[in-house]
Amino acid sequence: MANESENKLLFRMHHIIPRGLASSFDIPDSGITLPPSPQDIEIQMTWGKVAAKAWGPVNGRPLIAIHGWLDNCGTFDTLIPLLPKDLRIIAVDIPGHGLSSHFPPDIAYNYVDTLLAVERMFEHFQWKKCSFLVHSLGGATAMLYAGVFPDKVEKVICLDIIRATPTISATMDVRLRKTVGKLLKYEADIIAGPEEPISYESAVERWVSGTFG
Repeated sequence: MANESENKLLFRMHHIIPRGLASSFDIPDSGITLPPSPQDIEIQMTWGKVAAKAWGPVNGRPLIAIHGWLDNCGTFDTLIPLLPKDLRIIAVDIPGHGLSSHFPPDIAYNYVDTLLAVERMFEHFQWKKCSFLVHSLGGATAMLYAGVFPDKVEKVICLDIIRATPTISATMDVRLRKTVGKLLKYEADIIAGPEEPISYESAVERWVSGTFG
């Protein structure tokens, strides 16, 4: 049992320690076969690029890994090595996150606007069907994609998902009107420049108000 625990610790150390620092640590040979390091790739979009890490054989079963809000593709770095080795996993930095380009200033960051980037990835890799491994905002994106393109999705594995906002048709115009007003206000605030620093208490109050209404 002790040997098994040591092997697990060594395995994690190989993946947690940055590659450039690995030589500074004396990690004995554990006999564990570690997966190869991922390949950094870029997928060109009309507004810039989507950065990603590609894991596994090029001809493997395709799977897109999409992280959550304010995160990056590194969220899957310790999970992917434990998955089946016949998968071709593309872990992406969604637009405006990680090393991916930002959207133009008047485009919002939500799962609806990310949908087009996912479809462009399908075209780039010439996939007919793939699976999704997703978290939070990535979960909403994958669920939406699966609903719009069900014939292209084999599986959706959600580690967690942000709440979907239900809207009834009778009030859709009201919700869209409020949304447009909010987006224009945010746009004006961005153009006006950064906000003045606020206190910790005010920040907490804004967070609670924004989260729970």
